[in-house]
Amino acid sequence: MVAKAQGPFELRGPIADFANLPYTSVNGRRVKEVLFHSLAGTGKSVGIAANFVEWCLEFPNTRILILRKTLKSLRESWQVTFEKLVAPRYGIKTPESSRKSRENYVFANGSEIVLGGLDDPEKWRSTEWNVIWFVEGTEVTEKEFEEVTRGLRWSQGTPFRFKGLEVNPKSQFHWIYTRFFGERTPEEVQEERRIETGRGRVAFRCTFQDNPHYWNLERNDFTPAGKDYYENNDTGYSGVDHDRMVKGLWCADDGLVYPEFNPRTHVFDGALVLMRGTWWIDLRSHGMQRVLGFFHTQDWGIDQPGCAQVWAVDTQQRMCLVREWYHTGWNSNRWAGIHHGQVQSLSTRAIVCDGAQRDSIDILNDLLGPKGLRSSSRIAVGATGEMKDRLAGRSLVASKLQERRSGIPCIYFLKKTLQHPPDPSLRSLPKSTIQEFPGYVMEADKEGMSRDMPVKKNDHGMDAMKYGVRWLHNHHFSTEDTAAAGFYHTPWMDEDDALDAEMLEMYQERHNRNYYEDAS
Repeated sequence: MVAKAQGPFELRGPIADFANLPYTSVNGRRVKEVLFHSLAGTGKSVGIAANFVEWCLEFPNTRILILRKTLKSLRESWQVTFEKLVAPRYGIKTPESSRKSRENYVFANGSEIVLGGLDDPEKWRSTEWNVIWFVEGTEVTEKEFEEVTRGLRWSQGTPFRFKGLEVNPKSQFHWIYTRFFGERTPEEVQEERRIETGRGRVAFRCTFQDNPHYWNLERNDFTPAGKDYYENNDTGYSGVDHDRMVKGLWCADDGLVYPEFNPRTHVFDGALVLMRGTWWIDLRSHGMQRVLGFFHTQDWGIDQPGCAQVWAVDTQQRMCLVREWYHTGWNSNRWAGIHHGQVQSLSTRAIVCDGAQRDSIDILNDLLGPKGLRSSSRIAVGATGEMKDRLAGRSLVASKLQERRSGIPCIYFLKKTLQHPPDPSLRSLPKSTIQEFPGYVMEADKEGMSRDMPVKKNDHGMDAMKYGVRWLHNHHFSTEDTAAAGFYHTPWMDEDDALDAEMLEMYQERHNRNYYEDAS
């Protein structure tokens, strides 16, 4: 399988750094997971494959597994690139006539590169490797990525073992983004060529300058082939696809139900604080917002996730998500207990629930009644048919998500609302309401055209939020209503949005001492 080589392959930027990365440490730990993310045409697939060949030649008996969602798709993408652009550089003969039946490349020193697909996962469960690499990694689930870890146990070959992925950017709420970039913004990710995170993870971002075929370093400009490729992509993609494939940005999917939502303008670093019997939303960058009262929402779930939300209503009748529970497997009694605990400390006016489970609503009201909380009325109510309809309320929610001159939309969120560790069973699925937004999209017909109907999938927080928006639209909060609720007595102030000098001084003292109650 070895012929006369055409010469060494030119490796640039992160691709060159990748060659030595497995020998180094990240935050004191050996590298265990690697991500290559970039727009199309930056040469990452060719460069990564070249590194794999170099390792196989340098370390006898090395075993490298290349995976994609299906073996067929791997043959049509990575295998073609490898055999046409990489293999000839190292004198590896690959007759095109036998490509469809070829699943491995064996070297004279016993090293081997093997191709596989996740459409036959059992085939790889008991195998052993030095490196396991996923092509088009956004196609696989986090569970599939983690399950291959046990295969990183081959005792010969390279002195390192790790797994990794190469991807074109997707949504900033994709599990890959969360795993490798944490709470960094897409803009921050775009600025860094190399990002190191905990647990031995490192991410590389390639650019056109890293592709020798498309970029001339001496002229610091595109080659003719690179210019043609870039211009074709620049005119061939639009919208979100243009941002991903041409700009290399991680951004939300096209066809969103709520394209108005933007994490930068709707999610705030802040806390719910209690001072002198008055609740406030401390938005830090936008000051203190006085709370008139609270209401809850509930989307039930056992096999599917359930979602309980606590919304605070400020003096401008804006609703802010301040607390949230998002979990599978919890029954009606557990959800009722969550709401009971919140009602005891908050001026809750209503708990708006998915009305399909009347028994669950009765359980909730029965639990609240004997404690003297709202004993004269049924605080938990079922969402009406209008609230539950997938289309009804969409325009209302969208209008309230619109940015305001104040910088605070009518629906906004605290960054840390989840009141428990993320549900591990959800794996690569959304684990909170905010994480549902990027994947909450419209249905498409057979031609791919939008049917103007939200897909009924991963919408538990979306449904709960919609119940709340419709309910608040029909119910106005006031200082008199809240004080009359009887849960606590509040020394309401005349000012709508600002603390008086005495309270501000007291708050600043507590804030500096980190003494205030932080519900997030």
